[in-house]
Amino acid sequence: MMRSGFGVLFLLVIPAGAENLLPNGSFDDVSEPLSGWNTDYAWSRNTWYADNRERVEVVQNEQGRNRVAKLTSGSDQGSKLESNPIPFDPGARYRCTLDVKGGEYRIYFAGYKWKPRVQPQDPPALASLRPVYKSKQMTGKSGSWKQVTLEIPAKNLSPQARQHVEQIKFITVYVWMMRTGYIDNVTVTRTPADR
Repeated sequence: MMRSGFGVLFLLVIPAGAENLLPNGSFDDVSEPLSGWNTDYAWSRNTWYADNRERVEVVQNEQGRNRVAKLTSGSDQGSKLESNPIPFDPGARYRCTLDVKGGEYRIYFAGYKWKPRVQPQDPPALASLRPVYKSKQMTGKSGSWKQVTLEIPAKNLSPQARQHVEQIKFITVYVWMMRTGYIDNVTVTRTPADR
């Protein structure tokens, strides 16, 4: 998949046989542009994010060729966008690659397990899950498009970190923007952990 922005060309290569586990990572679903993503956090009762879904939208990029997710923040709480939960196998490694512009941003894999006394459902709702782990965060800000990559689990985990990873049942790609920013071309692939 190719995209250009501000004269920079990105070429996203998914390894042969690797499937993108994240549907609509390029926000190309015309009928539901944010299909596969969570923007509504009213259930969390966190007043900072009560109107979060009103600050996230899909727009055309600068050249009008690609659709990108735009996160706008009108105050100091920032805005966030999170993928739907992806089933997690602790014996595998997951890699996320995405294009980002703007910010300041914070991007990471969030690891979840079922909340106590919750009847598991398919697909899982974020409100039914409890966070148990955060991967290494990619942070920064950029005036032009930049590609970032993150992995879970990291190599050479401490025994304590390994215990937390083994609790994970689902992961999400978590994107937070302090100031207006954009993301596009989000892919999540799975490989054996020893690679």
